Amino acid sequence: MSQQDFMIGQNLARPGTIAVPEPRSAEHANEQFGQLTLGVEEEFLLVDAETGALSPAAIEVIDTVSEGHSVGRTGVLPGQLTVQSEVTRFQIETASPVCRSLSELHEHLQRMRRTVDTAAGKHGLRLIATGASPHPLPADLPWTDTPRFRRVARHFGALSESLTTCGCHVHIGIPDTQYAVGVINYLRRWLPLLLAISGNSPLWQGKDTRYSSWRYLMWDRLPTSGPPPWSASAADYESALQGMLTSGAALDRGTVYWDIRLSSHAPTIEVRIADVAPTARDAVLLAALIRAMAATALSELRTGHQAIKVGRSTLRSHLWHAARHGLVGLMTDPSGGGRLPGEVLADRLVERVRPALEDAGDMDVVVELLSELRRRGTGADRQRKAFRRHESVADVIELLLAQTTS
Repeated sequence: MSQQDFMIGQNLARPGTIAVPEPRSAEHANEQFGQLTLGVEEEFLLVDAETGALSPAAIEVIDTVSEGHSVGRTGVLPGQLTVQSEVTRFQIETASPVCRSLSELHEHLQRMRRTVDTAAGKHGLRLIATGASPHPLPADLPWTDTPRFRRVARHFGALSESLTTCGCHVHIGIPDTQYAVGVINYLRRWLPLLLAISGNSPLWQGKDTRYSSWRYLMWDRLPTSGPPPWSASAADYESALQGMLTSGAALDRGTVYWDIRLSSHAPTIEVRIADVAPTARDAVLLAALIRAMAATALSELRTGHQAIKVGRSTLRSHLWHAARHGLVGLMTDPSGGGRLPGEVLADRLVERVRPALEDAGDMDVVVELLSELRRRGTGADRQRKAFRRHESVADVIELLLAQTTS
């Protein structure tokens, strides 16, 4: 697929494509964004193409994806796309390269989904994008046979079941650690809204959990998960992280699973709050909002403004509400404006970060994608609607198969 397949005009006229105009001024955009590149990691489930049951064949599928590229079971494919195994053998993780535009990101995400799904098809399997499996997990989980994954599974014991879920991780390039910690502080209070927008796991063990993001509730059981602490400095952040390591709760920096964290392997902040997105377009909306929020935070930090400090216990209660209800019902306005409908709060966020969106040339795309989200519902809304037709997991699997690579 070529870049021109995705750059098809200013109005997103053709389904499945994203067209992004150039920034109004390269100098203006660089002044506003500096080093703010973006990238996305996505986790998926492998299922039998006929029954929809989980299939522990990730290694075989990854080998098929990698054929002819000499990258083995973990590596870089043409276009700097990566595909690798996850904790269990029915999960696969993909990652985009570093991107500068939404159209570039969309191209990579959609191509990776289709590439892996095609490879899975050669084994009678398919790829689905859902935060948690609609089908029951096997009694004996098929852990991926690597020293690290075995160690992680032993460390968390029965809680390792939480690791069978699938998330979407957005990376924003901020090489200055002090500024990066300031951006994390800013983003903390918006985590509930990001979770509400991205909820895509209402079913678990064949039943409707009545939650928008059951994945988040499962993940939140781990001792190293949840919102990060508010940090007065980079040293303060590091002290909190070291406390996790010293306590023995975390095996290493990579197992400090905060909803936002400094990446342990790249000069980025990593926003981990979201369920894997239903479609590549949904993932692009999430990434666009997060980049604009980070750019807005940097602008405020440069003028001496500090983020509003929200207590961790308060924030956790707001996150529970977001995981439970999604965008339905009232949510607490992070800016202190009381409780508002989730969709109204999403509009307020867009207005708040409008200058950053406009400077990047992202405003029209975000408005279009947010309107599409309202029309179709969140991933959880779509799954629940399919399930309620006949109280059938098969109907949900059919939906997931259709939309994952759309």
